[in-house]
Amino acid sequence: METEGLIIKSTKYGEGSRMLSILTPQGKVEAAANGANSLKSRLFAGSQLFCYSKIVLKKGKGRLPYTSSCDVVENFYGIRNDVLKVSLGVYFCELLGIVAVGEDTERELRFALNTLHMLEKAEDYTYLKPLFEMRLMSLAGFMPYGECCGICGGRERLNRFSAEKGGALCDKCGGGKRVSEATLEAINYICTAPDKLVFSFRVSKEVEKELCQVCEEYLLYQIERTPSKLQYLQIMLDNPQQL
Repeated sequence: METEGLIIKSTKYGEGSRMLSILTPQGKVEAAANGANSLKSRLFAGSQLFCYSKIVLKKGKGRLPYTSSCDVVENFYGIRNDVLKVSLGVYFCELLGIVAVGEDTERELRFALNTLHMLEKAEDYTYLKPLFEMRLMSLAGFMPYGECCGICGGRERLNRFSAEKGGALCDKCGGGKRVSEATLEAINYICTAPDKLVFSFRVSKEVEKELCQVCEEYLLYQIERTPSKLQYLQIMLDNPQQL
């Protein structure tokens, strides 16, 4: 099998090998990379976390295929120079491993690559966390109600949001968390904007804070688990002065 894929998890295995989780256009693939821990290995560079690589997989004697070649297309090296960017990137990759489980993940892969590009190049990048969470949910088929109430279907006085009720709620139905109009507009934009334009929006820091809370709550409700990297990331985001 020849493909291109993003390394979303790379862990040591045995003496000098690695186990890889690779997001390809055809879905997520688990594969061994024998000897990839050695600096002299031709698999070393392309099997690192965040690498987008051209990969050849072959059937092995065991259950998993093995990687016979792994050549770097893009390594997003700039992410590795900033500890907060690394933390965000690792969190994004963990979410991809949880959510991107189908056999057609081309849009998820393209979105992930665009997100890593923005994370690598941008100076102001914390808005990428809520954007990634909500857009990934939408791509996976869990788009929230944004332009109508999730209970009555009305379009007036939308000023609340509930993960349990599926998104926006009107003032008449109540419930959920009261949110600003700007936050709901941002959620709608994240979910519905064309792929090429989804990163073009900006909000105030006050709206970004509310957006982060809402998107994270919605994500956690939908995936029914807490990603292992989330707590550490939250500590990093709450204490940027210590970085």
